[in-house]
Amino acid sequence: MAKNIRCAVCRYTAVDKNASGYTKKHCKDCELDSGCTCGKKPCECGKGCENKGTDIVCPKQELKWAAYRCICKDSDYFKALLNVSESGSKQEGISWSGCEFGERRRGS
Repeated sequence: MAKNIRCAVCRYTAVDKNASGYTKKHCKDCELDSGCTCGKKPCECGKGCENKGTDIVCPKQELKWAAYRCICKDSDYFKALLNVSESGSKQEGISWSGCEFGERRRGS
């Protein structure tokens, strides 16, 4: 039986930008607000921002904490947040042991 690759070094671990913590709310201070009808500069509703509702993080935001998730569709961990405890508290590192589908990232 092959040894599981730990999630911390697996190529199927990715940053979940929507679950990560940023210094500002999504698009609140974005300068890309052309076409918005809220009339406020910078746009407060984010409707006119080309990054609203996408996986792209607005350039004005700074990452405070990165959430990591599994992106391997074959894994039981698929879409699971790997550095959040069962109680929902944020963890700095990934301590999950991995699954049988894990593959080591290059350079890890």
